[in-house]
Amino acid sequence: MKFSIITPTYNRAHTIERAIKSMQSQSYTNWEMIIVDDGSTDNTEEILRPYLKSDNRIKYIKVKQNGGVGKARNIGFKNISDDTDWVGFLDSDDIFVYNALELMKNKIEEFPDVKHFSFSTQYENGKSACKIKHDNLLGSYEIVLGKNNEVSGEFNSLLHKSIIDDGFHFEESINGFEWIAWLKLAKKGYKHLYTTTTTRIYITDGESLLRTSNKSKKYYKNIKKGISIILEKFGDDLKSANMKKYSLYMYTLANANIILGNKMIGLTQTFKAFASDPLNLRFFRNILNVFRF
Repeated sequence: MKFSIITPTYNRAHTIERAIKSMQSQSYTNWEMIIVDDGSTDNTEEILRPYLKSDNRIKYIKVKQNGGVGKARNIGFKNISDDTDWVGFLDSDDIFVYNALELMKNKIEEFPDVKHFSFSTQYENGKSACKIKHDNLLGSYEIVLGKNNEVSGEFNSLLHKSIIDDGFHFEESINGFEWIAWLKLAKKGYKHLYTTTTTRIYITDGESLLRTSNKSKKYYKNIKKGISIILEKFGDDLKSANMKKYSLYMYTLANANIILGNKMIGLTQTFKAFASDPLNLRFFRNILNVFRF
């Protein structure tokens, strides 16, 4: 059983080594790591050079122009070895636990009919970064949408290669919003299992916190586009499965429109969200932002 782990990176020369070392320290050794450098302008390539020379399990693909994490992962799919069985993901600023691949292998053997696994993730301090109602939860399309709030938070996905061969891909027109890809996959009917087994350590360093607090117009344009895709493709289903989650997306979309100058559209969306979730404090945030921006 061979694993291909895809690692997109952009200007992470200062963190990429810890991700690589966490792969090299795996108790299970039949793997390849595909690092897709999404147009880095730092010394990422220089940092990687000795690893590429000493470990032929590590592949490096350099992209000239930054295209976003979804596009980088899709490029990774195109470079998977023919003998690969399973495809996973590791961000360049996170790490795997030392036996992550072994744990994955065990779970695969326990549930041979499942093609999509979501493994749990922890923060550095040991606290869980996700929530599952119970271990080995089979995730239907409705559960992935958020029905009964049975799952939430950060997970580490693992896909059978046949899913990739069937055309699975991430959205390239937006940055992030992996949930869109998982919803498309669940809607196709693939068996999906959530487990409390932890395979990844999710690292939120100071720089990550700074990036998320410094929100630019570009950030809000991406939010607007991503949520618009979700509501267009899955809005009615989301409303049926989890009205509060639907309202959250409506409030967030409305706020992005307000900040981007589309105030009448944003106000209309805010009141639409209010009709389904009147106790949400985001209503007041959105109204205040009409006067702030």
